[in-house]
Amino acid sequence: MTAPTQHLYFMTQALRLAAKGLGQTSPNPMVGSLVVKNGRIVGRGYHQGPGQPHAEILALTQAGPRAKGATLYVTLEPCCHLLKRTPPCVTGIAGEEASQLNRAYLHWMRTGRPYVIFKAGMTLDGKVATAKGESRWITGPLARREVHRLRSQVDAVLIGVGTVLKDNPSLAARLSDRPVKLAPKQPLRVVLDSQLRTKPTAKVCTDQDLAKTLIATTSRAATSRRRLLALAGVEVVSLSAKNGQVPLRALMTLLGKRGITSVLIEGGSTVNAAALRAKLVNRVLLYLAPTLMGGQDAKSVIGGRSPKQLAQAIRLRDVTVRRVGGDLVVEGDL
Repeated sequence: MTAPTQHLYFMTQALRLAAKGLGQTSPNPMVGSLVVKNGRIVGRGYHQGPGQPHAEILALTQAGPRAKGATLYVTLEPCCHLLKRTPPCVTGIAGEEASQLNRAYLHWMRTGRPYVIFKAGMTLDGKVATAKGESRWITGPLARREVHRLRSQVDAVLIGVGTVLKDNPSLAARLSDRPVKLAPKQPLRVVLDSQLRTKPTAKVCTDQDLAKTLIATTSRAATSRRRLLALAGVEVVSLSAKNGQVPLRALMTLLGKRGITSVLIEGGSTVNAAALRAKLVNRVLLYLAPTLMGGQDAKSVIGGRSPKQLAQAIRLRDVTVRRVGGDLVVEGDL
């Protein structure tokens, strides 16, 4: 194996090791490290969460005396930037793969806002509910299981009050349904509710021991309703209304300041449209069931008004398509 090939091989192994921290390290990045001597791995380590040792420390500790004269591979190195007078102290091997692994963290560091994933389950013709509001279940069990796994990997899940009133979801991340097994890490549940219509008896309010809930509202909300939610242990934050609604960009900035590096939007069509219109969405994840609903009165995945010209339609890049059970999954970046 040539030196460049060997470096790429071991860096790829270190990236796979780093990925074991997926959903556990926020607000820190995922980092993997290997100690390699004479072509053999003698030490491994990956960052397992805030307050836990760095990957390099774990790898060097495992290697012990064998670390002398060995090569240390690390997927994220603090001093890798190019200064005016001095070169970086590490190379950029598998740099693109490393950036993709920590894309949420890097976006948060660069913008101060969380990385936003817009997820929806729908029919092939883009419908998420019938005219009467029936939506359970459009997609199959394997697709729903994958969404639960995704919830356990993000810092927060965001929905609108309409979804709370219609579906009363708990937004819990489950590892299995029978028996019910909850993921060890639960996301912060964020509800957009400009008038505080969420009832203290809603599932997102009654199980604060399971996961915390933050309701974002405006000055239009009654003080009495805030008190009732506070008694249920729910945090309510008030933001200056924009067109009568909770300003999403201001909310994302607030979440970013709290160390929330990633948000999964599972809201209704109104919330989906608002997030796309505000240009806050970084990645789109659509689960397509092999069904056609039809009807202009059925609920579409994105609400609001359509663009006046086709050229104004939002185009995804780096699109991939795969199957999950009987459903298709379309993913792409914005």
